[in-house]
Amino acid sequence: MFHRYLPVFTIALLSITTTVFSDVFVEDYENDPVLSTWSYGTGLGYIAESGGNPGRYFRDSRLQAFCPMICQSRGAIAPPPINFRLFGISSAGIDLIQHQVNPVTAPGRMVSLSLRHDNGTPNDYTDDWGAAYVGSESIPTQVGVWQSYSFDIPCDYTGDGLPAGWDFVQWGPRAPESGNWNDIITSVYSLDFGYGDPNRAFILESWDVGFDNVTMTMNNIPEPASLALLGIGGLALMRRR
Repeated sequence: MFHRYLPVFTIALLSITTTVFSDVFVEDYENDPVLSTWSYGTGLGYIAESGGNPGRYFRDSRLQAFCPMICQSRGAIAPPPINFRLFGISSAGIDLIQHQVNPVTAPGRMVSLSLRHDNGTPNDYTDDWGAAYVGSESIPTQVGVWQSYSFDIPCDYTGDGLPAGWDFVQWGPRAPESGNWNDIITSVYSLDFGYGDPNRAFILESWDVGFDNVTMTMNNIPEPASLALLGIGGLALMRRR
């Protein structure tokens, strides 16, 4: 059963008045207005009224991309980065669908999760960097069939370098050549899903794709007043499971 009040990861709100009872948050596109900002970044995507998993979902039927990324948009005013360790954000997931499939390339594209750091310049993409985990499951290979993906996020890891399985990613030409996990996990600008390893090269393809049920698990949920004070008023109006 879904419940209607809750938190989301990217909208800057001044206050939250609802009480959080659960630690799994999902954007299923059934609320109006939709406040979360995940998209394929083209400006051509839209919320389809049916065909989701279930109900409404986000679709982009005219996407041209080497490696499609489902990212959180920045807008004119950047939201504050989120401390994943503080809030115990330990996993994320998403449902994907393809309405056309390249049978040659699709099986070799493994879905990835990326955590992006803005390098202290929230409105400048050129120096972004982050960490990515490439999963073991490929993007959907059957037309019109939903597939679910989930990723663990080792938010409590404090060792040197990056956790096992995670790789450094330079998102922009001015990005640093290396980074550590403590910096990224305590200051995540955007949580992104990719149709392949962001460190690999892919051919340009046409895509008709969609996603639904973006989820995040939070284990350390503060009171609503604390959410606002910590700049995470953006956890707003997602549904909880």
